[in-house]
Amino acid sequence: MKILKSLAAYSLIIVLIFSFSACHPKDEVAMTIGDVQITSALYMCALIQADGEARNLIDKNAAEGVENIDYFKQKIEGADYTDWVKNRAEEICKEYAAYELKFAEAGLEISEDTQSEIDFYTDYYWNTAGLGKFYEKNGVAFQTYKKFFTYSYKAREYFESIYGKDGTNPVSEEELKSAMDENFVLVNQLYASYTDTDGNDLSDDAKAEIKQKFESYVTRLNNGESFETIYNEYNATDDNDENDDNNQDGQDASGQPEESTTSNEDESDNTDDTPKPQDKNAIILGDSDTNFASEIFSDVKAMSPGEVKIIEPSSSTGIYLIVRKDILSDPYYLDYLNLEILKLLKQTEFENMIKEYANSLQFNKNNYAVNRFKVKKIVQYEDVYNE
Repeated sequence: MKILKSLAAYSLIIVLIFSFSACHPKDEVAMTIGDVQITSALYMCALIQADGEARNLIDKNAAEGVENIDYFKQKIEGADYTDWVKNRAEEICKEYAAYELKFAEAGLEISEDTQSEIDFYTDYYWNTAGLGKFYEKNGVAFQTYKKFFTYSYKAREYFESIYGKDGTNPVSEEELKSAMDENFVLVNQLYASYTDTDGNDLSDDAKAEIKQKFESYVTRLNNGESFETIYNEYNATDDNDENDDNNQDGQDASGQPEESTTSNEDESDNTDDTPKPQDKNAIILGDSDTNFASEIFSDVKAMSPGEVKIIEPSSSTGIYLIVRKDILSDPYYLDYLNLEILKLLKQTEFENMIKEYANSLQFNKNNYAVNRFKVKKIVQYEDVYNE
């Protein structure tokens, strides 16, 4: 009996030894790509991104009105959902390694200004936007999230080091101007919605009154009155306080995203040397492939500079008054839109180059570390905040 007890105790010790040795250590290396080590937490970041991309693809292709999709029963590009996510996560890790290596190879460094931007946005997304709780539920700490977030900045700076003005293969100013003129228009714009604040259609009489007002503005503009005068008059009208949506494209008066105040600050505050547009009331409208995509881009593109027109797109529940301007006449916009234009011209070429380089790197995967992460176990953002 003593022998049996001793054997049982010995067996228990062996089991415990193997159990403890099977624990996953902190910062376990999941993959080594080139000489870049991808920790298990970084891999989880890639898996989360891949899962988000997969869900967006399925949502985009789903029939209108379909809800409660079982994503794990769907196929993407012929692959099962889980397989597609895992393969995409692996691609993301390879891209991460490629950008890390190319960034260092080019002798680039994150500037103080860029680092400040990274610090601001990672803190904002983690704490204010609530991503911190979501990532922590999935086993990712703030510093890992920040490290993963930073690689997109390295990608951008490496891209500019090739195609930018001082890059190794710069795009000519003529090509930039041509692409800007093709994909963007500059306008003065008034917009009025044909719905009330609850989303209900206005009466026909109310719509006719709005259109009549806009037609009177067209007459005044064609008679030489300034847009600024009409703009200020329109926005000072009490009954437009809730109905006006002049910046409905998510831009401020200069055409920049609303969170930016680079060129739409009060003139009394503009004591620095920050470049500013010639017309503070002008905004940018872009083609569908740009970050300034507008439903009326094609209509405005067909107008001549200086032309004034009312546009009522069939897909919209509102009315626009547009004065088309010449975007090439203000040098501010070639500089402001530089990166956006470069991406339109060179992003595909750049991504193909990075993909080819990434696939050429030696790749070693720690299956023991990787396989513990299950796509079905990813805690979704909405689940975190519905607890």
